[in-house]
Parts: sequence; structure tokens; C-alpha cells
Amino acid sequence: MPNLEQTRFMQGDMGRQLDDAQNHSEIAPRNPKTPRDKALHRAWYKDPGSADIVGVDTKGLTPTPPKPPGTKTPKPPKTPTSVKTDKGTIFVNEGNNVTWAVIGGTKKMRDDVVKNAQHNFNKGERQNFDRVVIQIGKGDSASRGAAGYYQNAIKFSNSKPVRDVVKKFPPVNDPRLKAHKKLINELAPRVDAGSWQIRRVNKEGRIRYSRTAKWRADSKLLFWKEQPNIVTASIIRPDELKPLTDAERSQLGAARRLVDDIEREFHFIKLGRKFYDGGTPTHELIHHLRMSRPSENFSGHVPRYAGKDKDLEESTTDLETIGRHNPWIAGPKGATPGKLGRPTRSGYYHKLAENAVKNKKPNNVKEARMLGGVFAKYQTTTELAQALENQDRALLVQGKNNKKLTDKQIQLALAKVQKEPKKYINAGIKSPPLPVRLDNRYKQTLIAELGKNNIGGKQERVDRYFAALDPQGKETTKLHMKGSGQAKNAPAAKRILSTTPGKGIIVEYHDGKPKQIGKFENPVKRNGFTNKRKTRFN
Repeated sequence: MPNLEQTRFMQGDMGRQLDDAQNHSEIAPRNPKTPRDKALHRAWYKDPGSADIVGVDTKGLTPTPPKPPGTKTPKPPKTPTSVKTDKGTIFVNEGNNVTWAVIGGTKKMRDDVVKNAQHNFNKGERQNFDRVVIQIGKGDSASRGAAGYYQNAIKFSNSKPVRDVVKKFPPVNDPRLKAHKKLINELAPRVDAGSWQIRRVNKEGRIRYSRTAKWRADSKLLFWKEQPNIVTASIIRPDELKPLTDAERSQLGAARRLVDDIEREFHFIKLGRKFYDGGTPTHELIHHLRMSRPSENFSGHVPRYAGKDKDLEESTTDLETIGRHNPWIAGPKGATPGKLGRPTRSGYYHKLAENAVKNKKPNNVKEARMLGGVFAKYQTTTELAQALENQDRALLVQGKNNKKLTDKQIQLALAKVQKEPKKYINAGIKSPPLPVRLDNRYKQTLIAELGKNNIGGKQERVDRYFAALDPQGKETTKLHMKGSGQAKNAPAAKRILSTTPGKGIIVEYHDGKPKQIGKFENPVKRNGFTNKRKTRFN
């Protein structure tokens, strides 16, 4: 694990300024001792913007004491949910200044999306939906090969309807703003400290202030007196305040930028017209809900580091969708309509079912255990994927406690879902038990196998990530190749990165860990470009 100083160095100058300008609610001491403090340190190493460490990126703050055992998190005050329709847009006010919106599609489609969210997420969970915009697209899919997609904390959209909706949202309800605005209020009055200010009065009697000037402002005053349109001019000295240091000036600029970014940002979900009423809206909203949970847990979001493990992000999100969504019954767009299963054909379990259907045998011991080795009755990938999803749903909702399941409990759950599938149609659960169960039982489910060696090789099953590293281990070029584990991706990535100026190694990230797949060595000019070859990629 890198040390504190090394992590701060890797942040860069701008990263350190932005981090220092923000006081986080999660604060850990420099030397962690409790499990909570150690968890915060691990999260900080992955993303220094996720927490603060005393003496490193804080300004004398004291660590937040851990909550005593058994302390209950206070519930948000009960406020009624109101729904307002405005020219093809539904605004849902959850109370506490939390508002989200649904646009596009027909009125019935928008109503169904709102009802789905209210049915599958409780009031406390929906308090995290502030400034979420859900758009029902014009095409059957949200994008090529995707039933829907989610974008977190964006600040601009190419879609005019989306921009118009964002303008109608109430002021941002973000706790980060309080700390930033407090810093701005403390430092802004001192911007002009130690400077002169010139006041001019023209013939119309209007007072005009010049830009602040340093101590040689008196010479400029004489120049202004000679101008015919100036009647009088005088010099005003601001209050005797301590001028800003360079560090404070940087902090003020960073805080102003952060306030501007926070006040403009929103969260965007797009759904295909074929997938607005199934589990897809639930899946995409879970992506957003995971952003509010600790990243070190399976139920929390995967940090966006180089080589982000998209397999883990998508598999855990899809597992929570399976354990949460009600009713869990295949509709007309499902694999086997009318039977227990995902309402629409989407999700990632088909990647697990591909080899099993082709070879008529389990991919691994876990699949053999869950289906008893009987694959002949599943003639298609979608039928097998539906069966695997039902198995994982049974594991998540099994039992009254949230602990890891015993082998006996697993066998009981698998037998019950085969014999009494109707009992699982509306068996989905919500917070607080669902995230805890996902953390404890994820490794026991089949979706946890997504991207493992016995499925599709060592590469990432969803996307693949490559980079060129210099001799010091610093990334000089990063490459993200989309595709479901295509074998041709590695040679193509190696060929592209081999043109990198300088000398070093080419790596592929496996679950965020780099593994060398080649080397590169090319001449370099002072401006960083090679002498002999210029390559451009669109």
C-alpha cells in the first residue's frame, strides 16, 4: 500500500488544492487504530477526495468519533411526496428539498417509471435521488447494445429538454456547499487587502470604481484628473485586513470553482423505450444509490481509478437489482413470459450462460451445485440466464438475518426456488438489510464469477484497460477498449501503445492491478513527439 506522502504526490498540484479546499464529513486520524479509521484510510488511498486525514489534507480538524455500538441512524423527517407534471416532464418532490424528474416518452411511460421507483425504493433511499434526470429515449435501446445507462454528477447535456429540466430544479441541497461557502466568505473580503481603490465621479454624478491598484495608484490618479469627463477623484483605502497568501488565494479559487460545479451538476439516466418498465430503471437507479455508500464495500460504488473494475460494478449492481425489484416475473419481453424471472431481457447473466449452453456442462463447481449439473433442459442462453438469476435472488432473500449463508441454508434456498417459484415473485427487499446482505453474500452468488478465469480468461469481461508505464511506473498513455472480452483487444492495444514516445512497459489491468504484456521504446523529441512516426486515433 502506498504511503501518505506518495499518494499526495500522485494527486498533483490541482488535485491537492481542490482536496484541501473541501472539508469532508469522514475524517480519520493520521495513525489509524480502529476498524473504522483503517477503512477510511483504505478508501483515502483509492480516492483522496473520499475522506480527510488529520494533518494531511485537513486544516486542524479533529477526527469524527465513531458511533457507539447500537447507535441508530436518525431517520429523515416524514414529508409527503408530491408529483407535478409540467409540459411532458414529471417532477417528483421527495421533501427536504429533494427533487428528481422524468422526461421523454408518453405520459404512461413516465408514470410507470415514477411508480417503479416508488415501489422498489423506500423513502429514505429516495432522499438520494436529488437532481436525478431520467430520460426515456426515442430508440428501443438507450445506446448501442445498452438497455440503459447512468452518468454521475455531470454539468452539461447536449439535450435541450434535459438542460431545460435542470434549470427548473430548486437550489442544490448538498452538504459540501456549506464548507465551501464558509471558506469563500472568510477569504473573499481579504482579496483587496493592502491595495488602493480609486473612486471617480463623472459629470452625471455617477460613481465608478476602478480596478484595485497597488501602492503606486497615486500616479494613475493624476492621470485621471486630467481627463475632461472626471469632476472629482479620490482614493479610498480598504479596511486594514491581512492580505491573502498564495496558498489562500489558491484555496479561494478552488472553492469558488467547486461551488460552481456543485450548483450546476446533476445525475442522468437514459432508458430505451423497450426497457422503461422492467428492471432496467431499478438497475440504473441502484448505480446512483451506490454512490452514497462506502466504496470499500460490495454494496458501494467502485472507485474510478485507472483500470476500473467495471465487472465488479456491474455484477454487484445487477445482483442488487435481482434482490430488490418487484414483481420479479418475466413479462412479454422476458425470456419465458409468465414465469419467475427478469421482466425484460437485459442484465449480465447471459455472459455466464454462454459457455454453459454451448458445452452442455457447468462453467465451474458453483454452477454445478446450483443447478445440479442438469443443463439439458435449458436450450437457450436466455433460459439458463433466467434460471441463474432466480437462484441468486433466492440466496439474497433467504433467512431472517443478514449474515453469510451456511451450506445448509444455500441448499434450502435453491430447493425452495425450484419447488415454489411463485413465493419469490414479490420477495424483493430494500435497505437497510439488502446492502448488508449483498456485502456478506456476494461471493456466494453466481454473478460473482463474472470476469473470473474460468469464464472468459484473465481479461475483464465487460471492458478492458491498458496503459503504457514509464520506468518510474507512471502512466504516460491510457487506453480503454470496449468489448466483452474480445481476444483481439490485447494485440490491438499492444500495437497502439507500442508507439508511445519514450521507454517503458505495456500493462493490462486485471481488477485494477497492472500485469505486463509488452514493452515499448521510441525516440523522443523535447516536445514529447517521436522523430520518425506520428500516429493519430479518432
